[in-house]
Amino acid sequence: MLSVVAILVVFALLFVACGGDETATTQAPGDTSGTTTAAPVDGKVYEFKLSLHNPADSVEDQALKAWAKNVEEATGGQVKITVFPGSVLGNPTDGLTMVQTGICDILWSYTGFFKEFKATSVLGLPLLLPGTAVENTGVFWDLVESRPEILAEFEGLKLKVLEFHAGPAAILGSNKSVTSVDGFKNLKMRVGGGPLTDAVVNWGGSPVAMPPTDLYESLQKNVIEGYIFDPAGVVAYKAYEPVDHFLDLPFNANPLFTVMNLDKWNDLPADLQEKITSVSGRTASEVFAAAQDASTAELWSVVKDAGKTVTVATDDVIAGFQPGADKAIAKWADAMAADGVQDPSGLVDAVRAFVQKNVKP
Repeated sequence: MLSVVAILVVFALLFVACGGDETATTQAPGDTSGTTTAAPVDGKVYEFKLSLHNPADSVEDQALKAWAKNVEEATGGQVKITVFPGSVLGNPTDGLTMVQTGICDILWSYTGFFKEFKATSVLGLPLLLPGTAVENTGVFWDLVESRPEILAEFEGLKLKVLEFHAGPAAILGSNKSVTSVDGFKNLKMRVGGGPLTDAVVNWGGSPVAMPPTDLYESLQKNVIEGYIFDPAGVVAYKAYEPVDHFLDLPFNANPLFTVMNLDKWNDLPADLQEKITSVSGRTASEVFAAAQDASTAELWSVVKDAGKTVTVATDDVIAGFQPGADKAIAKWADAMAADGVQDPSGLVDAVRAFVQKNVKP
């Protein structure tokens, strides 16, 4: 696993590159969620709780603690963030309520857990973002910076976006060999929610929505036969142990975010907001994504050492999944239009254009 030291070094370099207490241009244009600020209070220390559902010492836990250290250094010790991993503050699917009601002040989570994210859910559509976490994060931020409705969804939920990155493209782990779309028929598999669920149905599978905290036990008890999950999550929850087969195919990109209760953000003096922003935003998101990509290499190393089977999907195999993915994307666009999202098909087209820009062939 990417070590704490390695992540700290990367974040430290980010801090130096941003000029310490000078504001970097990492905040997305049009982000007005931080325009209300409190008057400066000399020397006051602000302490915040950050909820993370992934386990202690996972790559996310390490990255968030390194980022929190950067925030503390950037603010001269006036902002202290304590990371609470392992869902100790509440269930993953309760995350929005937790950060909105003050159970936590900051939340790291996944948009697919929450139906409130509509336009933003375009980033989790099946077979749409085939790149690495870093490449897909470039797509995310190009969309954020060009389509104001993305940040507007967060702001409407009274959330301040601190960073927004992609996980590695999700892969299939299962207790039987699946080498094509035909192998999905009647396969009970865990999905994280969101538009991917409809694609799994189109591919002939039986999707089961559940938080990752229930994944390992459900595999052991044969409640499910497999999962579609990003490699960082597979490593964090050791979900490679109960299965013997993997299909390396980029099923979708998981939109992952760190957000802060907007009222708590607005309570901060403007100078502290600027210092936090200097080590957050797009640049920090890319560092988080790089840590996620390191998990992919670790997963395949562990799987190889354990003698498990990995099938790398060819273009022909991916093509077999494409009709079901296209059908799910069309259904998503219709549902979003009915729900008031403006031009959802245009959002899909924008993502595809940004994939061409950011993702290497």
